[in-house]
Amino acid sequence: MIKKIIYLIVCGLMVSCINSPINEGTQFVVQDALERTIEFPEYPERIVIVGKQTPMLANFFYMFPLKENRLLAIENRSQSPDKFLKMIDNGYESKLILEKGAGVEQIAPLNPDLVILKTSMKEEIGTGLEEVGIPVIYVSFEDIENIYNDIRVIGKVLDEEKRAEEIILAYQNITSEINDQIKIDSNVKNVLLLQSKNIDQEYSFQVPSSSWLQTKMIEKLQSNPVWVSAALSGGWTGVNFEQILNWNPDDIFVINYRGQSIEITKGLKNNELWKSL
Repeated sequence: MIKKIIYLIVCGLMVSCINSPINEGTQFVVQDALERTIEFPEYPERIVIVGKQTPMLANFFYMFPLKENRLLAIENRSQSPDKFLKMIDNGYESKLILEKGAGVEQIAPLNPDLVILKTSMKEEIGTGLEEVGIPVIYVSFEDIENIYNDIRVIGKVLDEEKRAEEIILAYQNITSEINDQIKIDSNVKNVLLLQSKNIDQEYSFQVPSSSWLQTKMIEKLQSNPVWVSAALSGGWTGVNFEQILNWNPDDIFVINYRGQSIEITKGLKNNELWKSL
């Protein structure tokens, strides 16, 4: 009877080893924002951050200050983080700065241990990197729960899981403080949030994706983001004045990621067409 029990235990252990998804030699495993499971034989030492929203991803990366020396290269996007990162990283000058839109041809020769990308960059560059054997993790950073998960993923990759939980706790405290100040009016407002650019007094407008953080913020305030039906797909969607007029919002918020929202808003208020609103 005892021999039979021992036999069953050994068989059970053998089956569990056979069915285990973790390969021999794997140091750790992460599940990224696309719910992909990635195995790492060791903690990456040569990390590259590229693609859309590179500055935001870099800012989150630098919340783990003891690991900044692992950042090998960063892409120079339009929202350049150079000035800010130089203030907090004395070794920033040693980082490789890739040109905007850097592809597999520019990244692969760097022989990175890991590339961090937004989920929206999978088809554009991520799949190509994976095909040449470069590990990729995708992050979202588009709503609160995604942000917490993304921070944990970066923390695990950097062997800084305790620091990740400290960052999340700080965000939770800030979120709680904001929620305590929200006063919900019984009259739901129709709100329009526009990303706007001004080139030679010609204004262009875009609205964010229905699944993006900007939209989620308006919904959190229990207001009605009037643009949602026109922006169901990912990315920014261009809109014209006629569409804005048709939405007839109660409030319009103007954003510009180059810091020109105040000037653009003043210009719109003095624009004869916009005065009709």
